[in-house]
Parts: sequence; C-alpha cells; structure tokens
Amino acid sequence: MSAAFALLTCFSAWQAWRHNPLYASRSGLWLIVKILLMLVGAAALIAATSMLTADRPDAVQVGALVLSDLVCTLGLVFGISAVATPRIARLQTQLPPAMPVVQLHRQRVTRWLRIALLYFAACGLLALVPEPVRSFAMVLASLGALICIVMVPVGYVMARRMDRAVTALELHPWLHWQYPQAARELWCRAQVERLKRRPPSLILRRDWFKLLGLCALTVIPTLLLMPGSWIERVGWGLFCCVLLGLFIELAAAEERRAPQKLAARLKCAPGDVWFGRDGLVCDGHFYTWVDTSVYLKSARIDWRPPRSVCFEFANISTSAYGAPNIRGVTQNVMIAPNAAASDLASLQQQLRARCPNADIKLAGGILT
Repeated sequence: MSAAFALLTCFSAWQAWRHNPLYASRSGLWLIVKILLMLVGAAALIAATSMLTADRPDAVQVGALVLSDLVCTLGLVFGISAVATPRIARLQTQLPPAMPVVQLHRQRVTRWLRIALLYFAACGLLALVPEPVRSFAMVLASLGALICIVMVPVGYVMARRMDRAVTALELHPWLHWQYPQAARELWCRAQVERLKRRPPSLILRRDWFKLLGLCALTVIPTLLLMPGSWIERVGWGLFCCVLLGLFIELAAAEERRAPQKLAARLKCAPGDVWFGRDGLVCDGHFYTWVDTSVYLKSARIDWRPPRSVCFEFANISTSAYGAPNIRGVTQNVMIAPNAAASDLASLQQQLRARCPNADIKLAGGILT
C-alpha cells in the first residue's frame, strides 16, 4: 500500500511541478533521485521488519508489517511533500511563542472527521444485521479505518502548516485592507449577483449532442460486454443512463444553489483582506502566489463597481492516468474605500518580485 500510495504521490507532484512556470529540469532530476532514495529506505524498513518477525506468531507478523507499512506510507507522503516543494514555494510558518494560530484549514479537517465518524456509525449499525451484510459492513469499516489512519494525520499536519502560514502572513502582511460594514455588505451582494448572472455549465438545448454521446459510451459497452440476455443488457444500459442523468441533475442542482452557498460563506467569512509574501487571505480562503499546484497568472483592475483587484490563478489537478488538467481560478478583492494610491503601487512591486512570470497591472487602480 505504501509503495503504491507513494508512487502516486510522487508522479502527481512531479507532473504538477513540471507544468509550473518556475520548473527547471535540474530540479526535476534531483526530485526523482531523492524520492528513489526514500523508496529504497521504505523497502528496507519493511524487509527488516519481515525478517525480524519471521519466527514470531502470525498475528505478530501481520501486525508488525501493517504498522511498518503505515509508518512508511506516512513518512513517504511527508517526505515527498517536503522535497517536491521548491525553496521559493516554502511557506513561512515561524511564529512567536504562545501565538494563537487561526483555524482556517483545520476546521475543514474536523468537518471531514465528523463525516468519517458518521460513516463508522453506519457500518456499526449494518454490522448488527445478520450475514452476509455483517461481513460486508466489517469490510467497509476496515477499509475506512485504513484510509483514515493515513489521511487524518496527513490532512491535519498539512492543515496546521497552512494555518501557521496564514497566521504568519497576517502578523507581517504587505498590505491589510479593512472595510466598513456597509461596504462589505455591498461587496457581498455584488459577488452573489455576479454568480447568479453566470450562465449554467450545461444547457440541454445546446449540449444535447454531448449527453447523447455520454449515453452511447455507457450503453454500447454494456450491450457488448455484460453477460445475460439482450433484455437484461438493455435494462442495465438504461439503468446506467438513468444514473448518469441523476448525477448530471445533482451537479446542476448544486450549481443552482451556488449563489446561496456563496452568500452564506461570505457572511461567515472575516471581512478583512491580507496580502503577504506567501499569498492572499480573502473571504475565508488562502491563495498562494507560488506553489507546485497553484500559482498566480495575472492581477489586474476590475473596473466594475465596486472596483476590485482580479487575481487569476492556475490550479493544476494531477492525475496518475493522464496529463494534468490546468484550471483557472479567479478571486476578486474589493479595493478598500480608504486605500491609498501607493497601496496598489506597492502591491504591484511586491507581486512582480515574487511572481516574475505573472502579468501584474495594478498601477492607476485608484482614481482620486
């Protein structure tokens, strides 16, 4: 498990960094060498554990191997994350002693932990049902436990590092904008209205041909590969089409609820905005200027009232089965009513130094 997980993490991290404008082939070669050394160390630890417990009872051997596998998995994940992050993208997490740390990212890990507890509770209820449901529930609970043992520590450590970076940024920012309550409410309403006016991703009259192609890709393999009579295969094909339609409708419903969800999120998010060395803290999110998977592409003035700065980021979604998908992410930040002309000039200078490949045009964004 550790080798597969580590190789997937390694390949995804390398793909993400290779598509970053700051990528250099020499750094990629060093990354491969370091990861290979870590994989050799993990294999040596597992082999040593197997040899040292060879004369022990079966239960001890299995337990020792599972424990060493988990240790190797966690070590490889944290190690690959450390070596795959270039020096320029490393976050500043040094804080004064007893400095309270924000809970921006760790509260999301807590939310997923609650979902995991509900999952285990459901498995426990299913385990009360006689066989074969009981065995199926135990298998599901075991798989969930293995995933949580790896993902919960990884998620918490990564979230804590991000929270420390946010705290350090807010402690020593380039620029800190605060908004009056009326201006903040006006900005939130403008954001929600813009999202409402955005056209839906799927329009049946326009995209019916794509939907027909998806149905064909679902039905044809079912008719050719599924066992049984023609009636059974056609039934399975129609069932798959119904499931596909259900998923599409769920996605469309989620898109329709997006303005209401955005309004609720903006209402709960802090109103202040911080710009700093590592990124932008705005509307309850932390956007990094330079990272292996997210980096700033451009920053410009959006003259629509209320005026704002439009930041465009590239988000590299990695995959072990194909080329990464580079998706654009846009975040608008309202220019504070009391902002000085020197604020945007200073921000432009800092961003050009931090992100030399980004298109930064902020000068003249404040008119007197």
